[in-house]
Amino acid sequence: MINGKEIQKTIFAGVFLIFASLILIFYTEESIFLKIIGLLGFLYFACALIATLLHYYYPNSKSIEKFYYKITGKTEANQSIDLNKNFMEIYNDNGIFTFNDNSFSIQIENSIKEINWSEINSMLAYKIDLYATDLITLEIYCSSNFNFKINEETPGWFRFLENSKKMFPQITENWEMNIAVPAFETNLTLIYDNENRDLETVTKKLKEKEGSL
Repeated sequence: MINGKEIQKTIFAGVFLIFASLILIFYTEESIFLKIIGLLGFLYFACALIATLLHYYYPNSKSIEKFYYKITGKTEANQSIDLNKNFMEIYNDNGIFTFNDNSFSIQIENSIKEINWSEINSMLAYKIDLYATDLITLEIYCSSNFNFKINEETPGWFRFLENSKKMFPQITENWEMNIAVPAFETNLTLIYDNENRDLETVTKKLKEKEGSL
């Protein structure tokens, strides 16, 4: 399955190469050979771009998957290797976080904020419907009146989740999977609360304090 970052790179590269092919077709009037190369390049890169886009939006279609592997020259095996490699790089990246024994720092724009794990009051998770995909989001509320929001595309997302589960054993180990199903549902869930309050109580307090959730 192709991820969001890969599709962005593919679109950029595909458009650039298609544009380069068009230059060969229309601006090399004296060379039939270059025109042919440009035409072949245009057809190939256009087909590769279409195949990649179709495979991204319809990952479960076997016919599209077969077309994608054939036109790009990739195989299911090396595609899996690439995905595993990319995932491990993302998983082990601290991203915007720096983790210490009892605290962590988070970089927001040009400032860095250090937070003790004991300062965290509540953690709420939910999904945002992006039509083609869902985006799992986590809101963290701290006693210092500093609140922040991250999602599964935030650099350091996996490291933060791993460290939060170590610091707060009461957090359900695979809560992300529970949020993910069913698809396109918000599934607002209280992941952690330092007073062991329920979701209704926490959301009510937040609405009273902030005016909205």
